[in-house]
Amino acid sequence: MIEKTVGIVLRVAPFSRTSHVVVWFTPDFGKITTIVKGALRVKSAFLGQYDLFYRCELLFYSRDRNGAHIMRECSPIDTRTALRHDWRAAVCASYSCDLVSRMAPPNSSSIQFFNLLETSLAFLCTGVKSRSFVSWFELRTMEAAGYSPMLTNCSKCGNPLNAVEAEARFSCASGGAMCRPCADSGADRAMIVTPAALATMQEWQKTDSPERAANTECTLKQLMEIERIFGMFLDYHVQALPTGRSVALELLPQKWHPAAQEHRSPIPR
Repeated sequence: MIEKTVGIVLRVAPFSRTSHVVVWFTPDFGKITTIVKGALRVKSAFLGQYDLFYRCELLFYSRDRNGAHIMRECSPIDTRTALRHDWRAAVCASYSCDLVSRMAPPNSSSIQFFNLLETSLAFLCTGVKSRSFVSWFELRTMEAAGYSPMLTNCSKCGNPLNAVEAEARFSCASGGAMCRPCADSGADRAMIVTPAALATMQEWQKTDSPERAANTECTLKQLMEIERIFGMFLDYHVQALPTGRSVALELLPQKWHPAAQEHRSPIPR
């Protein structure tokens, strides 16, 4: 059966001396793998038609055996050329694609994952990004995967959490933030969450805009606290964090591009 869809390239790897294996994320079939036969031949029709981060229109022969489909045609829609010239944005895009590849279920339709990745890659093409984008993307990815942490209400008793009070705790086993009485009365190992970090996470959970997250006013200490929380939460559910995470957090600047500073959104300290 011949299927038609749109896909974002997550990974390209050699299959043989003349062929590639390409992993895509599509809105119709989720994460799929295609074999591109003869892709490396001099006169191949596939030369220049796909690469990392490309959005392409695909035609492929659907196969159940081995879970790999055979590519028939591929036409690029958006090559995201900017990511070839901005290495920081490319590092961030690479980690974003890797995280989606790990967390999205294979061969299962997921428009939420696709839209998140499409929006994020388009945003990364606009210039240098801050470390806050990484944490925002992780939060939105966890939501798409069904692992979204509870941040506005206690994950134990359900009572609202007041971000201006230094009472919150965070527990991976309980599924998110907890009020202090629940944390003190339970057996879960919980870490203290500062009011500023909790307010920032609550703000990011409300917005679908990467621009707003990247413009959030955060100190390096707050960012590192959020990164530690999300890192532990991701590791709890995924079991193994992508190595690209530490690279992205080390290389990306704390603040976004200077041209965006006038639009920053203050978060209470």
